Amino acid sequence: MRRLHAPCVVALALLLGRAPRAAAAAAPTEALEAAATVAGSIEANEAAAAAPAAPTAPVAAPAPGPATDPLVPRFAHQPVAAAPADQALRVRATLSAAHLVAQVTLRYRQRGEAGWHDAPFALAPEGYLVAEVPASVMSAGVLEYHVVSRSAADPTGPETARFATAAAPHPVIVEGDEVRWRRELLAAHLGKRSRFMLSGEYVDFGVRNHEDLTTGVMDPYREHYYRLELDYTYRMLSAIYSIRLGAGLMRGDTFKREGSHEVAIPPTDPVGLTYGFTEVRFRLHRVLRLNLRALLGAGPRHFDGGGGGEFLFGYDPGTHFAVGFEGITSIGIKAWFRLAWNTVPRVPMSFTAEATNFPLNGEVGGRVFLSAAVRAGRHFMLQAQIGYAFRDFNLGGPVAGLATMVEF
Repeated sequence: MRRLHAPCVVALALLLGRAPRAAAAAAPTEALEAAATVAGSIEANEAAAAAPAAPTAPVAAPAPGPATDPLVPRFAHQPVAAAPADQALRVRATLSAAHLVAQVTLRYRQRGEAGWHDAPFALAPEGYLVAEVPASVMSAGVLEYHVVSRSAADPTGPETARFATAAAPHPVIVEGDEVRWRRELLAAHLGKRSRFMLSGEYVDFGVRNHEDLTTGVMDPYREHYYRLELDYTYRMLSAIYSIRLGAGLMRGDTFKREGSHEVAIPPTDPVGLTYGFTEVRFRLHRVLRLNLRALLGAGPRHFDGGGGGEFLFGYDPGTHFAVGFEGITSIGIKAWFRLAWNTVPRVPMSFTAEATNFPLNGEVGGRVFLSAAVRAGRHFMLQAQIGYAFRDFNLGGPVAGLATMVEF
C-alpha cells in the first residue's frame, strides 16, 4: 500500500495545481517538485503514527480540602442576636463527621466577666446538637459566647475554634422586660419615632338670634369657631413616652350676655388666640399614660395661657379609653372622654363626647363626634371627624375636622 502512495500523490498534486496548459507546459519541473514534497510529508506522518506511543505521565488528583473532604468536621449554627432575660438560652447546631470530634463546647460569660463558663453540646432527640445557658445567667445586658472542640484522636490536645474566639466572642443582647416592651411599642408604631401632623376642626353651634339693644331688632348670627394646629412628636418610648411641640390658631364668632340679653361679639372685636404649646406623655404603667400640656399665646387684647391633661387607659395606637380637660384664660374650658378601637385593620376609630364653653367662656355646650383614620403606606395617615355641637337641645350645628400625619 505504501508504494502506491507516491504516484497517487503526484497525480493529486498535478490535478490540484493544474493551470492552463500553456503554463503547465512551461513549468513541468516545479509541479514535480511540489508533488515530491507533499509525498514526503505524508510518509513522515505515517511513520510517526506507526511508531509505538510514548508513555503518558499520570495526572495528580487534587488534594482533598475542608470544602470537599467529607471526613473533615464542619460546625454550623445560626448565631443568636437577642434573647429574653430570665429564660434559658438554647443554642442549636449541626456537626458533620462528628465521630472525629470528642467534644464540642459553648463557652459563655456576661460581658465584663474575666472567666468563661462551659456548656457542652449534646445530641437532641431531633438530631441536632444543643447547648444550654442556664436562666440564672440570663440577666439583662450582653452575653458573649464562642464555640470550641477537641479531636477524638487527641482528646487532651489543643482546642479548635469552631465559632468566634475568646478574644473576639459573639455578643447576644439579653432583653429585660423594659427592652422587650419598648421594642413592642416601636413595632406598634411601625418602627416610626417621629411624626408631623397638620390638623384642623370647625365647630358650629348653630344660628342664634340676638337683640340689637339700640333698635330692639332681633338679628340672626352664627356662633362658631375653628382651630388649626401644626405639631411635631418624637417618641422615646421610655418613662417619658413622647414629647410634642406645636403651634395653633383659633378664631370664632360668639355672643356674650348682658343681663337677660344675648349680644353678639362684633367682627371688629374678634374672638380667638394664636399660641404655641408643648405636650409630654408619661408612661405610668403598661396600660396607663398621662398627657400634660402647657400653652401660651396672644389674643386680640392680651396674652393668654393655659394647659390641660389626659389619662389614657389601654394602648395607643390601639383600643383605649381616655378622659381629659383643657383650659385657656379668656377662651374657656373643655372636658371630654374618648373611646378608641382598632377592630378594622388599618382604620382606627374613636368616639368623643365633650362639654365646653369655648370660644369665649360663655355658656356651656357640648359636642359629640366620630373620628376615623386610614393609613396610606407606612408613612402617611389621613384622619377625618364628623359630629354635632350644641349650646342647648334646640340649637346646634355640625362638627368637622381633618388631619394628615407623616411618620418616619
